[in-house]
Amino acid sequence: MEIVNSQHVFAQIISPFLKELEFDTSHNLISWKPTTSRGFVVLDPTRNFGRPIVTRHGVPTEVLARAAVICDSVEEVSRWYEVPKAEIEDAMEFEQQLAA
Repeated sequence: MEIVNSQHVFAQIISPFLKELEFDTSHNLISWKPTTSRGFVVLDPTRNFGRPIVTRHGVPTEVLARAAVICDSVEEVSRWYEVPKAEIEDAMEFEQQLAA
C-alpha cells in the first residue's frame, strides 16, 4: 500500500482549487468561481440560491447551455437573454464539465 504524501496532495489537488474560492475579510467563504475559459461563471449563495450563474447577468448556466443546444445558436440565445456570446459559451463549457 502506497503512503500518500500530504504536502503533495495539498500542492496538486487542494491548492489549485483554493484559487477559485473568494473569502471575505473574516475568512468566510463568499463564492466559488470555477475554472472556465473566460471566468464568467460563479456560484454565490446570495445569488440564485447558490446555483451556477453567469456573473454579470445572473442567468443560470443551465438555462443558457440548454437553450443554446436546443436552438443550435449561441447568437439567438444571446439576443433572447441579452447576454454576450462569450458568457453563454462559458456557461456551456461549465455545464459540459458537470456532465463529464
